[in-house]
Amino acid sequence: MMKSTNFITPWYFLILVQICLSATSLQVFTAELEEIVVTAQRREQSLQEVPVSVTAFSSDRLRQLGATTSTDIAMFTPGMSLATTAGEGNKLNVVIRGVGLSSANEEIEGNVAVYQDEVYIGNRSGLNFNLFDVERVEVLRGPQGTHYGNTTTGGLVHYISRKPTEEFEGYVNAQYGEENSARVAGALSGPLAEGLSARVSGVWNSHDGYFKNTINKNNNKLESGAVRGQVSWDVTSDLNVLFSAQWGENDPGVGPAFKPRVAYINPATGLGEVLPSDLNRFGVCPGCDSGGNSYSTDEQGDYLSRSAEIRGDLRVERKGIGAVITWDIGDTTLTSVTNFTYVDKDYAEDADGGPGVTLEQFTITDSNQFVQELRLVGETEMLDWSVGAFYYTNDTKSNFGIDFRPGALAGNPFPPWIQDTYTYSDKTNWSVFGDFSYHVTDSFSLNGGLRYSEEEQERSGFRDRLFTFGLMLTDRVHESEITFDDVTGRVGLQWDIDEEKMAYITVSRGVRPGLLDSERIVRMQPFPMLGEEKLMSYEIGYKADFPKYALRFNTSAYYYDYEDRHTRAFEGFNSFLFNVDADVLGLDLEVISNPTDNLELTIAAAFLDGTVEDLEYGGDADPASPTFNSLAGTTRDTELPNAPDLILSGLARYTWPLNNGATVSLMVSGSYRSSAYSEAQNNPVQKIPSYTVVNSRLTYASPDGKWSVGAYANNIFDEEYISFVGFVTSIGVAQQFIGRPRFAGVFFNYDF
Repeated sequence: MMKSTNFITPWYFLILVQICLSATSLQVFTAELEEIVVTAQRREQSLQEVPVSVTAFSSDRLRQLGATTSTDIAMFTPGMSLATTAGEGNKLNVVIRGVGLSSANEEIEGNVAVYQDEVYIGNRSGLNFNLFDVERVEVLRGPQGTHYGNTTTGGLVHYISRKPTEEFEGYVNAQYGEENSARVAGALSGPLAEGLSARVSGVWNSHDGYFKNTINKNNNKLESGAVRGQVSWDVTSDLNVLFSAQWGENDPGVGPAFKPRVAYINPATGLGEVLPSDLNRFGVCPGCDSGGNSYSTDEQGDYLSRSAEIRGDLRVERKGIGAVITWDIGDTTLTSVTNFTYVDKDYAEDADGGPGVTLEQFTITDSNQFVQELRLVGETEMLDWSVGAFYYTNDTKSNFGIDFRPGALAGNPFPPWIQDTYTYSDKTNWSVFGDFSYHVTDSFSLNGGLRYSEEEQERSGFRDRLFTFGLMLTDRVHESEITFDDVTGRVGLQWDIDEEKMAYITVSRGVRPGLLDSERIVRMQPFPMLGEEKLMSYEIGYKADFPKYALRFNTSAYYYDYEDRHTRAFEGFNSFLFNVDADVLGLDLEVISNPTDNLELTIAAAFLDGTVEDLEYGGDADPASPTFNSLAGTTRDTELPNAPDLILSGLARYTWPLNNGATVSLMVSGSYRSSAYSEAQNNPVQKIPSYTVVNSRLTYASPDGKWSVGAYANNIFDEEYISFVGFVTSIGVAQQFIGRPRFAGVFFNYDF
């Protein structure tokens, strides 16, 4: 059985709430809250002045948390979840407030946008990267279409790097721990000549495979590195050009792994369930999948182990080059962002996860994108405004392969075969936008904005199938083209109650263009067209600082009317997308308190109630099929996938000053997530149980603050939890992707 530490969660949360809130009535505090400047509205503003639900992480906070990858911030962000649908280090699906895309299609982009240094990253395989030399991370909740475009139905994550400096500086970070985990990161920055400065930073990160394979190499290994170079040129006192180039790769030599379970579509319920041990559903043996495997969660001993014939493979490379030009023209600023990004991926997996070879899948992807944005931002005494234009292209080539050996699979007359599916996707998007904030009085502002976008998608593809007796079947080339145009926008009212408190109400519209689903071509079918998804958001928020008590309180409540949501269902060897309506009701909360100069406390919570409406049961109406479902075609309401009803996180950090001027600090952080389903069908076998992860970090900092040393433990109680569950219905295997076990080690930081 999985170990669980969920019993500590209510006490952990209540203790933090008690300290943060009730303690404020006891005394006046002298500690000060950190002011964080964000660019959520394309201009520098204090976090507390922005009428948007935002969580921001400064460089110091990221170091304190020990964040090393782009995925680490999710643990401390209200309403944010990550679904890695093919295992650790692979394609990343970001979910905010229940809005996110879960798809195996390499060419389909998410509906939560990810930006790095003002550049949109379209390919989801390029979103799982090393986090190093970062100035700030901003997470924006809710539709952000006005400023950031039509891939922001659910929100936005922006990673902002440190920039070149006019003074010489740098740092080195190193850590080592369990499973031979080792990481070295560093940066060097300074002037090259008058008006010219540069910054070079890099990271190398690795650990052994912690997912044991009893008959092959261990999985979930990490071997990654990245380098970033920047040159800042002050052409004049008002004109700056920032050139940048970066490269990153993860090439562990083995693929990510999952824990397999035998599952089937129960004809009585129409849902995917664990196969009973006495039921011979696939015509091989009772309790077995189509390959004759009868494993369960506990039969292979260690929870993080399996016996898989195929070790798998994973290599993801991302590289980019670009320039940001900033020109101050009086009270306005003109910004140009130009960038080329390339993502290459090779991936192979043992899709049945067992000692025999029933189903092996692989993907080879080559994605090239170009981004050009022009933006003009200005302000007067009464009006803050911005206008701009955006152009984006993405060309993706993908090869999806299947090696299928059906064995005695019931009702399958075919011999083993190998299939290659080739798809070619071209996407072009352009838009123009404008946004304003009109200060009606000193206390009230009217906010609004519109964005008009047009998008064209072209897709072609075909497949080859080679049978073992030599017959080759080649499908004809399928070609499709679609064009969409849409308008997104927002309107809202902001009330600055006083210098420390503000409230806002916003109505916004998010639109994600329709798309062509290339999964169908795997079954020799033309590309089906999905209609665009539309989300109307109604949100009210409140932000307040109480300097007298060193307390910050931010909250927002929202309702989403979600029409034609792009939703995934598993069928056969893969999955497909379709449109379905949904609604979401939720509340986000963040509280930060510094009761003393030495103590810092943070709590965050997200409450969510999401429903997918009138979802059809899947499966096959044919009683002879292994996926027979007597309810196929009927409908019911389900829970929104990858959207826990409750997400709690907290942090407590205490610092002891020493007589020599040095400090010792202890930080304990934790996150709780209630149960959720991986897919909208709410198959019981795809349910993710609730779990709690607790981290700890002990640091000694030198008197001059230039170096520090310490120890860390992530997942300190070694919680065994599931991050995502796939379901290959044709072979009867549920793929349980397991979260990281405990990693403990030591670290050293040196700044100069």
